[in-house]
Amino acid sequence: MFALRNSAVKKFLPPKPSTLQRWVSSNATVRAKAGLTAGYQNLQPELTNPPVRLITLEEHFMIPALQKAIPSELVPPSFARPSSFLNDYADPRLPDIAGQGRIDDMDAAGIAVQVLSLGGVGAHDIRGDYAIPFAKDVNDTLFQAVQDSPQPNRFRCFAHLPMQKPPEAAAELQRCVHELGFVGAMTYGQAGGKFLDDTAYDGLLGMAQKLDVPIYIHPGDPPPELLKIYYQGLPNDMGGILATGGFGWHHEVAVQLIRMACAGTFERFPHLKLVTGHQGELLPTMLQRLDYLYPTQVLRHERSIAQTFREQLHVTFSGMYNVPAALAAIQTFGVDRVMWSVDYPYLPTEPTPGFLRVLNDVMAPADLRKVAQTNAERLLRI
Repeated sequence: MFALRNSAVKKFLPPKPSTLQRWVSSNATVRAKAGLTAGYQNLQPELTNPPVRLITLEEHFMIPALQKAIPSELVPPSFARPSSFLNDYADPRLPDIAGQGRIDDMDAAGIAVQVLSLGGVGAHDIRGDYAIPFAKDVNDTLFQAVQDSPQPNRFRCFAHLPMQKPPEAAAELQRCVHELGFVGAMTYGQAGGKFLDDTAYDGLLGMAQKLDVPIYIHPGDPPPELLKIYYQGLPNDMGGILATGGFGWHHEVAVQLIRMACAGTFERFPHLKLVTGHQGELLPTMLQRLDYLYPTQVLRHERSIAQTFREQLHVTFSGMYNVPAALAAIQTFGVDRVMWSVDYPYLPTEPTPGFLRVLNDVMAPADLRKVAQTNAERLLRI
């Protein structure tokens, strides 16, 4: 990584880790330091010698000083966040970007490396030119936090991009990879009414392909038109849940990926690498039907949708620790295409060791090591 040119971003960093609430017991930390990392216990011998190196790809942070300063008129109101996007900052683990509190949680769960990405309101939500310096400040602050971490080798970073400004998004991805050593980028649903199949993003997708880094497609809040039709009118804010993590997020990512396949995006960028979470965002149950309804003669592409996804899409767990869903993702996309993620801290790290041991009972050790470690090492060149 190159030295950060603007040390002024340090003002956005959180207090020293000692002031943050610790979320794991001292006993768990002692066990981890002794080499008895929770995830390594009771695994098959091939996974303990050498110990599996668990890498998780969808792990979030926030920078309240930056995000709270966004002018409210630049961020559209969202039914999915009925109170205020500022309420996203309630969890004190989020501002701990790469500090000791986060490392303690990783140690207790047997996680060797987290790939960090911004959570909450971001440049993708922001209208106008404000998004461009905002994204740069996020990326510079993230870089500096990892540099200052007690264990910087435990972290990698996804770039945050001003998605409503596609040319600037491509330039920022290039800067983050070349100058900051980031391993890819994360996007968040539609931006300004456009998905990645829109040709306005060809420059960004071409840049990702040229740099040979993946774009992780994370869900985003649905636009107001869909919120009104699909999700309003339910009691106790159940509509807000349904619109986001209850179903809407996952449907939206699947729609975006299917649009990209139908629009020929993957044909224009045959070496583009995409990642999505949540066990494949509903797609494992749909690929056979998609190929039936969109045969290659209808698509006018050489590859079917299923073949395209198996060749260019990777999926992660995102903390959805369900064995049938995990096996369905592995069987659908292939064991070389599935990786681990927790969705920390929105989902807890504590179930991670148990799920690793459950998969240890139903997968060959070499295959489980791919999912937990080597697939991510290969994709991200860790």
